[in-house]
Amino acid sequence: MKRKLSVQAVLAAWAFSASCGLISASAFAAEQSWVQKSNDNAKVLLNVMGKYSPEGAGSLGVDGLDEQITDLSRDTFDTRMKEMRAVIAEYQKRMRAETDPKIKQDLQILITSAEDSIRSEGLNRKYFFPYNDITGMIFGVVQQTLDPRIPKERQKTLLVRLEKYAGLAKGYRPATELAKERMFERLKANPKLLGPYKGEVEQALGDAPTLIAGMKELLSKSEIKGWEKSF
Repeated sequence: MKRKLSVQAVLAAWAFSASCGLISASAFAAEQSWVQKSNDNAKVLLNVMGKYSPEGAGSLGVDGLDEQITDLSRDTFDTRMKEMRAVIAEYQKRMRAETDPKIKQDLQILITSAEDSIRSEGLNRKYFFPYNDITGMIFGVVQQTLDPRIPKERQKTLLVRLEKYAGLAKGYRPATELAKERMFERLKANPKLLGPYKGEVEQALGDAPTLIAGMKELLSKSEIKGWEKSF
């Protein structure tokens, strides 16, 4: 079985929950009164997801995190799981008080999504040490942020993220160093943890030069100034 990265598991749960938002958006056109309430319910889960993986938050409607990056400076597993369980408890509380069957159905979808995320991350934690393709992740952030559909002012926040990834921003260290620390931290705690599929690592290493060149090309064509020092 191919290993799932913890960040990927988070984003998968995001995408699943976001589908509820897309369904709700179409319903909103028909002016169904329950839609806004369901959207507000979804935000409880999305806000927690965005807190721990902010790079994908904007595309899912979670605002205010454009300059934030995934925190690799510490092991966040326990705190993330605690907050996810709190989200589930809140949804269960809302279900007990809810009378609208449509809203209750949406709440159950969100609960299932959160439970699946906890289960997936728990298995990943139990059997694998953390492996992060930092180059691939940063390329995705650059490509997504410099999409022509993104407002120019919002694109400029990319510079802040790049400086944080590179360890140039105050209080930050290079993301590559932090990812390595988290990996060895888990291996020290449990030397029997498995690594990623060999082909996955080889693919990431082989793609890295192309992705770095692609990032430089995208940034060179953008209106962002001062990005060069992050490389």
